[in-house]
Parts: sequence; structure tokens; C-alpha cells
Amino acid sequence: AFFPSNVFGVPDPRATVTAPSVDPREICSIGLGGELVIGFKDQVVVNGPGVDVVVYENAFIYGNDRLYAEPARVELSRNGVDWVRVPFDSATLEGCIGVTPTTGMDPFDPTVSGGDGIDLEGLNIDSVKYIKLVDVSEIILNNSDHMYYDPTLSGADIDAVVGINTAVKPTETT
Repeated sequence: AFFPSNVFGVPDPRATVTAPSVDPREICSIGLGGELVIGFKDQVVVNGPGVDVVVYENAFIYGNDRLYAEPARVELSRNGVDWVRVPFDSATLEGCIGVTPTTGMDPFDPTVSGGDGIDLEGLNIDSVKYIKLVDVSEIILNNSDHMYYDPTLSGADIDAVVGINTAVKPTETT
């Protein structure tokens, strides 16, 4: 009922490193193995300096500084048909989203906001109109020795997707 407004815009300002958002008006649960494809209507994300887009998931710290992570892999596309997969490490989850808690600070400054940044540099794609997020939490659930193992994982919950480096979408000709 709240999609897509619960994904576009800024992350829930009430979210903190130890208290994630649980408000369905603010997050979109994609579930174990689920996926979410979003597109930017009037803009594209472009390769600029540093992080180009930030995805906020509701990862958080609990207990003795344990990270509750529900990672998703990222795929990028200019046209919604051809996809470039962002490489990731299944042990460290580097390259995934869903591993950095949201701080509730400035969502346009990834150095203070938390969330997981994606930099187009080195991915052989100069602009992105579509982002596909595919839950990979089973990497953790299927390995009780994984450093982020928690038997209660239920799949990624997307709080927001924020374009940092954007441009007006080029006009398409027929």
C-alpha cells in the first residue's frame, strides 16, 4: 500500500545505528530471495566523484556489537533489460547493500548517513536508470559460521534509495 513512496525519498529520520526503521510507510520488505527493481523517472544516476547512489536498508547493531545484516546484491541497468552486477564478497558482504546501519543524518552525505554506497567507477556503466536489489540473506542463513549469522533473518528491508550524482534523463528519440 505504501510502495513506491516508502523507497523513494530520504531514509526514515528515526532510524539509528541501534534502532532500525520498522514503519511500513518507510520500508519495503522484499523477503528471502526476493527482488525489487526501481527506476528513476526523470533522472539518471551518473558516474561522478565518489559514491553515486546510496541504498539504505535497516541493518543495525545489537547485543555485543553484532551486526544484524540482511544483504542484497545490486544490479544496475540503463534500459531495464541489460544488467551489470556489482561484484560482492559472500564472506564479508562487501559490495552488497544491507550491511551498514542508517544514522538518521544527512542522506545526501554518505560519509555521515550510513547506508551502502554504490560507485559506478570501474563497473563499465556511465549512467543508471534502473537498480535491481536481490536479497542474498540465505548466504548467512545457510552458514551458521558466517560472521553475521542470525537465525531470525527474513530478507532485506529497503528504507530508501538516494541518488547522489544525478542528471536529467536524456530525451529519447523515436
